[in-house]
Amino acid sequence: FLKVQAIHLLPVTLTGTGEGTAHLTLRITGPGGYQLIRHWDMVVHSTQPPVSKNHRLTLVAGSQHLLKPDLQGFIPGSSTTAVTLGNTLPFNPKVYVQALYQGWHCHSLLNAASQGLPLTILKSPLITPEQAAKLQDYVNQVLNDQRYDGAFGLWSNNGDAQPWLTAFATEFLLRAQKAGATVPQPTIDQALHWLSNEVEEESHPVFDRIYAVYDLSLAGKAPAGAIRMLARHMDQLTMPLALAQLGSALNTIGERHLAEQALQKAIKSQGPIGGDWWWGRSDWDAAFGSPLRDAWAVPTIIAQTGLMPDAMVKLRQNLPGAGLEPDSLTTQELAWALYADGVLGGNNQPVHVQWGQRTIQQTGPVVLPLRQAINIRNLGSKALTVALSTTGIT
Repeated sequence: FLKVQAIHLLPVTLTGTGEGTAHLTLRITGPGGYQLIRHWDMVVHSTQPPVSKNHRLTLVAGSQHLLKPDLQGFIPGSSTTAVTLGNTLPFNPKVYVQALYQGWHCHSLLNAASQGLPLTILKSPLITPEQAAKLQDYVNQVLNDQRYDGAFGLWSNNGDAQPWLTAFATEFLLRAQKAGATVPQPTIDQALHWLSNEVEEESHPVFDRIYAVYDLSLAGKAPAGAIRMLARHMDQLTMPLALAQLGSALNTIGERHLAEQALQKAIKSQGPIGGDWWWGRSDWDAAFGSPLRDAWAVPTIIAQTGLMPDAMVKLRQNLPGAGLEPDSLTTQELAWALYADGVLGGNNQPVHVQWGQRTIQQTGPVVLPLRQAINIRNLGSKALTVALSTTGIT
């Protein structure tokens, strides 16, 4: 019995036996039929972030293969396996989706905008309805970091103005608004106004100012004079992303010849994406990027200009991805890889297979869940790329 006004702590030991949601119920009874019931839901998960295992095979016309989920090493109940058919890019976008949205990423403007950007272009079945619905959440997170003057802070709206990140956040908001998310126009106008002032800051890095005019061009407010002035720095620019953005901005004001010069230099400036010393370049550090990030972003921006169509086949073939571990990539790299998939992916490869007892015939890529072993037969006339990705806790 518990005395009046008395407090007694009852220790309870809870043990998580698997991944999922635990349902807790507390039931208290007392004299006179007194009864109190409380319910709680508790998410049970590992302290370790998810990891992904990837397998890729080519199924020649008429052949078949037994596909099995590779669950070895994963905590039971923590893993999911997806099969992607007909993806012609050198990486499996489904795995990148899992790495970007199921992995643990701390809150920052950079991560929120990076996670939101692909959702402005990716569609089902590559992303789930739940993931697509999170676009508005990322918009709200980004808006929470907007300062009083229209710029954005890295960690909060009380932080210092971040020129490059302000431009990246503004690009995301512009694309999110176009994709149907609710983005108050005054917040975009404030950001664009701040960026229009940033263009005049000659003491600031040129790649910050180029990103600013790129955003203004996306918003239909291209400052022609400023863009032509920035084009004079083309010979000194070494960052491929900035060169591609400059080329895109030049194209919007009718300077096609200069635009193609900038885009060609963006392609030629792309150096090795690996190695130990790429981070020594201060421009990449200040722009939160890497050669790998730019290797996905540059072809994507070029494709969106509509210029140099003859170069797109080779650019698409040379996209990075083969042999890379998605779990080791930054949110910027994952974001631009997935955005590249949204712009360049699929290539409309026909998929015609026997999937167990079901026949599938449609344009790829096709993403299917794999919950148990299943036979797949290629009924098409050409070889078909099959990629398996399993993500879970080890």
